[in-house]
Amino acid sequence: MKKIMLLDSIRSMQNVGAIFRNADGSGFEKIILAGHTPIPPRGDISKTALWAENTIDWEYYENIMEVLK
Repeated sequence: MKKIMLLDSIRSMQNVGAIFRNADGSGFEKIILAGHTPIPPRGDISKTALWAENTIDWEYYENIMEVLK
């Protein structure tokens, strides 16, 4: 079973970076970003993520309902 994480409207780039880093260390295969969540590439995300955003697949959806359907 795939481990997928969904982030909706996490506004802090540092928090998003930390989540990428922790998801990478916890074996998640994909992160879905939605709403107002900042997306890579962004310096503050990469700095905190230690570039984990390059090792985990991720997708962005403007509306979380697109994902939940």
